[in-house]
Amino acid sequence: GAAPEQRGAVQTELMKASLGLAPAQGERVAAVNLKYAQQMQPVIAGSEGPLRKLSAMQRVNEAKEGELRVVLSDAQFQKYLAGREELRRKFEEKIVQKKPDGG
Repeated sequence: GAAPEQRGAVQTELMKASLGLAPAQGERVAAVNLKYAQQMQPVIAGSEGPLRKLSAMQRVNEAKEGELRVVLSDAQFQKYLAGREELRRKFEEKIVQKKPDGG
């Protein structure tokens, strides 16, 4: 799996591209993405079932969104939320597909 730093960087690039972030916003968004990618790491790497993981991830994401809301303009934040639904679906598909070996 990708390191938290890598995941955070990818999320930041996606957001820069889709939201048209100003340089100062980009720096703050990068810091938020890194912080929460690091918080997410033990959840993703943990041995809990998919439902437990999803609820833990949702808690981390809610905290993350609270910080992003402060950094982004209203329009950017709305756009982020709209795009996030799509990202979340892709992410959840990946997690649910990752079944442990041997069932």
